[in-house]
Amino acid sequence: MNRSQFRLYRTYRPLLRAALAFVSILFLMVGCAPRAKPAAREPALPDPSPQRNSELLIRASGLRKTGGNLRIAIFRSPEGFPDRALEAEVLREINVTCPTAEILFQDLSPGSCAIALFHDENENGQLDEGPLGIPREGYGFSGKGAGRFGPPSFNEAAVDLMPGRHVLDIPMEYLF
Repeated sequence: MNRSQFRLYRTYRPLLRAALAFVSILFLMVGCAPRAKPAAREPALPDPSPQRNSELLIRASGLRKTGGNLRIAIFRSPEGFPDRALEAEVLREINVTCPTAEILFQDLSPGSCAIALFHDENENGQLDEGPLGIPREGYGFSGKGAGRFGPPSFNEAAVDLMPGRHVLDIPMEYLF
C-alpha cells in the first residue's frame, strides 16, 4: 500500500466502520413484506398469555419527504433486533403523506419492547445504501435512538409498555 492509498484508507476508515454497523439495518427491510394470511384452523383453546391491553401511538418525525413507505417492527426480545424483522412481534407498513407519520398499535401486551423503523422513500422494498454501505434512506429506533457507529442494542432501544395508551416520538435520521 503506497502513501496516498494509506491516506485514503485512513480518511475513510471511520465511514467504513459505520457502514458495516449500519448494514444490519438492511436486514430490517428483508422481513417487512406483508405476511400471508394463515390457513383456517380449528378453534383454539383460550390464550394463556398476558392480557393485551396496551395501546402504542408511534410518531415518526423528521421524515425528509412525503411519499414512500414507513416500515415498523416491534420486538419483544433481543433475538433478531433490529436486523431480523421476521422475528418481530409486529410488522407494519404505512404510506408517508406528511413529514410526521403516526401509526396506532392496539391490543399489545404490556412489557418491554424495542422498535425499529425505516423510510423506504422510493418504495423498492429495500433500504438503499451508498457506495460504502451507509443507508441513503431514513431510519429510527425507540429508546435512546441510534448510536453513532451502528444500531442500538435491544436494551438501549427498549421501552416499557404499561396497561393504557402510550405515545412514543421517534425522530428519523438520514445520513445522506
